[in-house]
Amino acid sequence: MKKVFLISLFYCCFQSLWAQTYTLEALEKAFLENNLLLLAERHEIDRAEAAIIQERLWSNPSLTIDNVNLWTNSTFEKQPLLIGNFGRNQQFALELEQLIETASKRRKRVKMRESEKLNQELEFEALLLSLRSELRKNYKQLFYTKKQSTILAESIAAYTELKQIYAKQSEKQLIPVASFYRINSELIGLQKEALALKEEEIAYFHQIAVLTQIPNLQSEDVYFSEELPSIFLKSNEEILSLAKEHNLSLRLKKSDISIQENELALAKSNRVPDLNFLLNYERGGNVMQNFVGIGLKMDIPIFNRNTGNIQGARHALQSSQRMYEAEGVTLEHQIQSILQRIANLKQVLGGMGQPAKTSVTDLLRKFSNQLKNQQITLLEYLDFTQSYRQSQIDLLDWEEEYMVLLEELDFLMGTGH
Repeated sequence: MKKVFLISLFYCCFQSLWAQTYTLEALEKAFLENNLLLLAERHEIDRAEAAIIQERLWSNPSLTIDNVNLWTNSTFEKQPLLIGNFGRNQQFALELEQLIETASKRRKRVKMRESEKLNQELEFEALLLSLRSELRKNYKQLFYTKKQSTILAESIAAYTELKQIYAKQSEKQLIPVASFYRINSELIGLQKEALALKEEEIAYFHQIAVLTQIPNLQSEDVYFSEELPSIFLKSNEEILSLAKEHNLSLRLKKSDISIQENELALAKSNRVPDLNFLLNYERGGNVMQNFVGIGLKMDIPIFNRNTGNIQGARHALQSSQRMYEAEGVTLEHQIQSILQRIANLKQVLGGMGQPAKTSVTDLLRKFSNQLKNQQITLLEYLDFTQSYRQSQIDLLDWEEEYMVLLEELDFLMGTGH
């Protein structure tokens, strides 16, 4: 018996240690560590850094070996030996060529790659904020959906009890059969609503599990406090100012302008031809037996002055500037719309008052007792419970919408919290 007790005690302790709950902060930490999309995007930043390293490198020199004779004829002039007895009848030429880029082309390409890396970092930050915002919204939506499920579960329990009572009384013909069917129909409607809410819970939890990548995460492992943390709202002017400075979409459009500016500068530099320095050595192919010479090679920019590419880069820059302006206008209207909706919900929620949050269980118990004592009719009971339950669900819907709008506003501001 003592052995069984010790085993049971060990099992309970092990289960308590094994079970783990996840707050919003813990879910966000797991999201940052495990999310595969974020890990993949980090590699894109590393790839952009590698592109910068590559652009900083000079072009390799090229070595040419030609004019190598495989036989001689009667006109061949004897040459000094090269190695041992070899080389008296040997002729060949060597050429070393090095490309020298003019007009700071290499430096401008490096600058362009640096702009592309900055753009990649902004894309990573935008993905991070977007996915984290989705995680927070799903967490809060799951919270309010569970609260609505609790309200419906209490109503279902009350109606199930009434159904059993009315079924017995109906069999004894103490009440009309229609009253039993009225209770049963209401119960079926509540069960249908509860099933729909359960499906919503599954969808929200699925998104949380996908975003956090926590192994064997269960819906019961997600911990909710009594009140969700809210976001401190600044003044409308401060919000607009922060959004124009930190919004990721706007910063990405501005980064695109920088990239196009560098593209235009590089296109203009490509009008200037590059230089190729040559160093030649020739044996037995000229009046000098061992000839060493230098040379210079370059294109003559007569027909192609890179005009088309310059015009294209200039139009691309102008397009990026217009896109940046359009994004700023869109952002301002989005923020104003969300702020207006938040203000409307705040006014409604502020006017609800504390009595609207009375316990559903207590109210249902009170109404049920009044119905059993025939202090109210069945129709009055149904009307009271339906109205009160719907008001509670509407209140939770408004609170959920309010919290989701705050998250959307925080994402648009690009600051995080």
